[in-house]
Amino acid sequence: MRKCNKCGKHKDETAFSPSPYVDKQTGLRRGDGLRWVCKACTALRQRKYIASLPPDKKETVRKRRVKQIREYNKAHPCYQKAGKANQHAKRVGADGKVRGVDVIAVWDEYDGKCWCCGYDATEIDHYRPINKKAGGTNTADNIRPICRECNQKRSHFWHGDAVAIKEAKLLKQLKKLLLGDEE
Repeated sequence: MRKCNKCGKHKDETAFSPSPYVDKQTGLRRGDGLRWVCKACTALRQRKYIASLPPDKKETVRKRRVKQIREYNKAHPCYQKAGKANQHAKRVGADGKVRGVDVIAVWDEYDGKCWCCGYDATEIDHYRPINKKAGGTNTADNIRPICRECNQKRSHFWHGDAVAIKEAKLLKQLKKLLLGDEE
């Protein structure tokens, strides 16, 4: 628990953003690494600031922020993939949350290759689907890198590990036939 210096409420540490201040000697964040103002108070302050701006300045600030978000997403694709996985999980009511570091770890484990066909992966797949019948969770142990084609062809039903492995082999054979690869 931590007390917000702005609103004075005691909140869980997840309600506070990481501190931007880094110790130059050690390279680590100072103290416990968290800001002293909660995310909610920071967002409220930003909304008040933007509301106080003249209309032409608001548009300039909005365009600059959109540009910053696009640049960040381009530089950190794994965090964007984690966000999309979390959005999907929230939409279907699945438990768990995937973090960007989880996606990076899984991506490195598979060398950025699709777990089904072995070609370059472009998306994150929930190995065990996160629908109500399959019972999958949105956690690090249930995600794998996958290419768009395999992700679209893969079934959303769960018949066990053996069937998932057979399904992956069939998708690999299908992709080889479609692309004309000879190995």
